[in-house]
Amino acid sequence: MVFCRGSSQVPRRRLPVLVECRYPKKRSGRASVLHHKAFLRIQEEHDVEVRSLTEKSDSYKLLSEKLRADLTAAREEHEEMVEQVDALLDEAEEFKKYMDILASKKEVVQAQLELSDAQLRSAKENALGLIEKIKELQHRLNLATLDKADLAKELEGARSEVIEANKRADAKVAQFRIDVEVNQAKAESMVKHAKWQARREALEEVRAQGFDIGVEIEVARAEENKARKLAFPEEDSDDSGESEDEDDAENTASNEY
Repeated sequence: MVFCRGSSQVPRRRLPVLVECRYPKKRSGRASVLHHKAFLRIQEEHDVEVRSLTEKSDSYKLLSEKLRADLTAAREEHEEMVEQVDALLDEAEEFKKYMDILASKKEVVQAQLELSDAQLRSAKENALGLIEKIKELQHRLNLATLDKADLAKELEGARSEVIEANKRADAKVAQFRIDVEVNQAKAESMVKHAKWQARREALEEVRAQGFDIGVEIEVARAEENKARKLAFPEEDSDDSGESEDEDDAENTASNEY
């Protein structure tokens, strides 16, 4: 309540205008402070977010540059690997040709190996039979009451047979190895013979076109004959006369050219 000065204590109401004029000013200033604080807080959060996004952008930029460098290195490595693969394919093609030649030799050697294996199995079976015979004779020698001297002689004879059988088996193995080496050398000579024969025929076709390559043809023919003697020794003695006649005819033809 508010009392007027110099008057009786008669209560009176506060003026509404005064009440309405005082408090709105205080509230407006407080709201402005709160609004400013909120603005600062939002601005700070925004600055933090901007810094975070800037850092992420920088890191993404560095990552992009690194990935671009890695991609360039990977492309260069891929090109090198493609060149290496092409080189390996060329080597594989040459190796395949060589393996085809060896495959033809392998068939001949395989047949000889099978024959030798059969002979070795037969010798082994004979040796096993002799071993069983020795065991039987040894048992009879230990248990029987027969003449020990005769049994000892029989046992010694069986042992001698085993020794001889082993010697024969060793001789067969040694002979087989020699045959394999001879056949391998023969196969190589056959390949050389085919090579020089093809070269000679090709040179003769070139000479037929008017080129003077008689020396090259003679060299190829000499190498061909040398390889043929090594590859077909059994035919060399039978065809020696015919070969000389053919060589004379070919030499005459080359002189005419």
